[in-house]
Amino acid sequence: MIEMEDLKQVNMFKVLDDKKLENMQDLASMESVRKGHFFYHVDYPADKIYAILSGRVGLALAKHPDHHTWLVEIGPSNTFGVSAAIFTPGRSHMTCAKALTDVKALSWQSEELQNLFEQDFELGYRFMSELARIIKDRLKVKNIQAMDIFT
Repeated sequence: MIEMEDLKQVNMFKVLDDKKLENMQDLASMESVRKGHFFYHVDYPADKIYAILSGRVGLALAKHPDHHTWLVEIGPSNTFGVSAAIFTPGRSHMTCAKALTDVKALSWQSEELQNLFEQDFELGYRFMSELARIIKDRLKVKNIQAMDIFT
């Protein structure tokens, strides 16, 4: 069983009250990934969103299957796999996610989240607002990296 304290450590859930966290808890699964293994690759179906409990994950773009350009490294309390929460048919990941250390993470199935958010609009709104903040922060990092290349 997923502990409520684990959920309370996730940055994007800090805006949720205990009742909303319980709803997220009911759908959560625990995943362990060994150092060097990928959670997913670019263009894989985006069917899960993740929150890191321990370890570090690198997010990268891939020109070729064996050549990655690392964008950002994230650690505990951070979320990744955000493409899975953009509820469109045929959604796929825009980055690769690789375990840089042994990683323990919570995960949620995209379809289950969508169903939950259709039942609890406030939870869906709060979740998607935090998701937008994460995407904005990562785009900011990407833009700074692009400026460094060209200046």
